[in-house]
Amino acid sequence: MSKKFSITGNILNKSSTDLAALSNNYKITYIEPNNLIANEHNFYSVKDVEKLKDSIIQQGLQQALVVNDNNDDTYTIISGHRRLKAVMELISEGNKSFDTLPCRIVNISSEDEIKLALINANATSRELTDFEKMQQVTLTKQILNNLRQQGFVLSVHQKDFIANELNMSASAVQRLEFIDKNLNEGFKEKMEADSIPLTVAIEIAKLNEEEQVKLYKETFEKGVDVSQSDVKAFKVKQENKAIKKETANEIEGLEHDSYIINASDFTHFDDDRKQVADMFAKGVLTVSKKEYANIINSFKIIKKNYSVVKNIMEKVIVER
Repeated sequence: MSKKFSITGNILNKSSTDLAALSNNYKITYIEPNNLIANEHNFYSVKDVEKLKDSIIQQGLQQALVVNDNNDDTYTIISGHRRLKAVMELISEGNKSFDTLPCRIVNISSEDEIKLALINANATSRELTDFEKMQQVTLTKQILNNLRQQGFVLSVHQKDFIANELNMSASAVQRLEFIDKNLNEGFKEKMEADSIPLTVAIEIAKLNEEEQVKLYKETFEKGVDVSQSDVKAFKVKQENKAIKKETANEIEGLEHDSYIINASDFTHFDDDRKQVADMFAKGVLTVSKKEYANIINSFKIIKKNYSVVKNIMEKVIVER
């Protein structure tokens, strides 16, 4: 019989992975720093610990680390990666005040529960980067897939369940899943380094792999940052190139050197123009500033392209 999650029973807050509960129920044990091991699943940033180091020097460690007993005199960190990094840097700088560190030891045997505990420890502890949020979504999704294979079923759509677990909207989960699935590794590294914001990452993820590689070479490999408008302009440029290439291939495949052009060749263009005109004829349209800009820009492009055709036609007529 399948087991069923209840959306009201938050899996990140089960007793085995609820670190708030662990902090109250487990006594403090002092462990040597060299016996503490970073969690291999940790994707949360541990950079910028200078302020934390100053705080530790002045006030000591105000919060114990939460670690999982590996049963071999070593302990894997569940909560406290930044604190451990700060202490290790202080030790390397000659500070001898940290022979042992205060820790609360838990015993979690399941790999999925270790991952859940890691997320629980960090999900609301501070403001997360977009990359960290994306990794949270990905890891939670993996855990749910593993649990499904064990016979569990969700009471709601997976996207909604993850949103509830991570305290974000379902649309935010969908955006992050899209980025994780479509953004290439080069740009993911830039996202991790906070070099590209979420809006830019979304636009880049809409490009295919070949286009992303080319954009990366034209920007970050040359030390140039990329904005959302840069990505959109790049996409238009690539689309125009593709159209030109397609037309060139069509022309190259023609059997004759000259062709007769008549009005019927442009009937579908004229039909499109009439459809747009009919839309405006129905009354005043209310659009957003962005939509208005897109409409105006599109008409400018159409006008420009018609001018190109007109100039070519006039030149041919004069020459003949």
